[in-house]
Amino acid sequence: MKGQMSLEVLITLGLILSFSIPVLFLLLSVSQVGYETSSLLQADAAAGILSDSINDIYSQGPGAKRLLSLNVPTNTDSVIILENEVIIRLRTSSGYYDAVAPLVANVTQNIISRQGPFVASITVAKDASDNVVVEVEAA
Repeated sequence: MKGQMSLEVLITLGLILSFSIPVLFLLLSVSQVGYETSSLLQADAAAGILSDSINDIYSQGPGAKRLLSLNVPTNTDSVIILENEVIIRLRTSSGYYDAVAPLVANVTQNIISRQGPFVASITVAKDASDNVVVEVEAA
């Protein structure tokens, strides 16, 4: 009798685990996809905000300066500022994703390796050949 009860309990536990484990894996994969989608949207927004701030401060001319509080996703590889665009590169499960926003300003090339919230210092100055350039640094 005890052997039969033990066998029934083991079969019941086996059935419960065989139904629960796939459901848990499904919930885990759905939450991962949702996290990646939200980090892609956050990177697009951060690239747009940084680009708009750089263009705005550039229009004010040499001597203008602004501190910008920026929050990039935790899976950010780098924030790249080239001559005519801001690129926030993310690591995702399907490879790299680049959130890109255009620039009007002439920006000195800069790569910021930061994740999460940070403060960016945006400064407009003149270079050696008397061109107006924007410098961006993580403060």
